[in-house]
Amino acid sequence: MKKKGLIRISIIVIVVAVLATLFFSLYNSMRDSFTKATQAATLDLPSTYQLTTEDSSLIPKSNLKKVYVEQICRNEVRQPISILTIDSEYNLLMYKINISSNLPISNLLQISSKDQQPTPGYSYRTISFGPQELFFRGPVSMADSIEKASKVYVSLFATNIPKIFIQNDSLIVLYLKCRTFSLKYSQNGLVDIYGRINKEREDVIDAVPINVLFLKRGTSLYFCLASSDNKDSQIDPGFFYSFIIAKAIK
Repeated sequence: MKKKGLIRISIIVIVVAVLATLFFSLYNSMRDSFTKATQAATLDLPSTYQLTTEDSSLIPKSNLKKVYVEQICRNEVRQPISILTIDSEYNLLMYKINISSNLPISNLLQISSKDQQPTPGYSYRTISFGPQELFFRGPVSMADSIEKASKVYVSLFATNIPKIFIQNDSLIVLYLKCRTFSLKYSQNGLVDIYGRINKEREDVIDAVPINVLFLKRGTSLYFCLASSDNKDSQIDPGFFYSFIIAKAIK
């Protein structure tokens, strides 16, 4: 009887020890995530509502009158995130990535069809973007600046195979019905930018038709994304050609 009692006590001690380990592991993980979120928030700056000089240089003057600035999200560490509306119909994201290589677009980008989720344990700033939600990883200190990327790993999880509308050494435009997308700067690195369907939009069920533009200028790679805010109107695959590219390739 004593032996059975000791076995029961041993089992209880082991179970309690395992549960305690799991509890403290979860607690430490939650505390670390909260700390990172708090630190990231301290680096956010007030949004502005005027198109940046750099963004303006990408858009032909004749099209600037069509642009309404929803907000320019700013941070002490990362590049500004421009959220725009075009002709009260299209949503447009513009974001600059610093690059360290002079590779042509086809070698600079590594595109896959994975459903790549945000990196666990890191804080992300959430931005409403029409039928989508965007998530930008929050740097936790000034030392956490995003270094120049030698390559950009792009995941496009879609209901169709992304179609290339136009491509050359300095740009590529893709058209797809997107479920999720993500960008990171090394194969096993942290997901820096993530997008998905806006779960608060009841009119968006499966996927969002989008245009994606990557445009290289010197040591800058511009990531632009456009979609229609009207569920009955799909984005024209030629949107970026008429709105930006026609100027870029002259």
